[in-house]
Amino acid sequence: MISVVIPTLQAGGTLSATLDAVTGAVGVGEVVVADAGSTDDSVAILERWSDRLAGWRSHPDAGQASAINE
Repeated sequence: MISVVIPTLQAGGTLSATLDAVTGAVGVGEVVVADAGSTDDSVAILERWSDRLAGWRSHPDAGQASAINE
């Protein structure tokens, strides 16, 4: 089983397609999204996907590596 962490910011235009591809990939057991406080429609998309995600959050962070480590 593979765990996938997706760090993101302002990715509303591609987030649904990304989540669809990742959650449908063979061997992926859980997906977590670490959004860095997007102001586009990312949070609404994450709320719609919440039942298929192991977790998600949206708040400012110190960058991609920080989000993954969190």
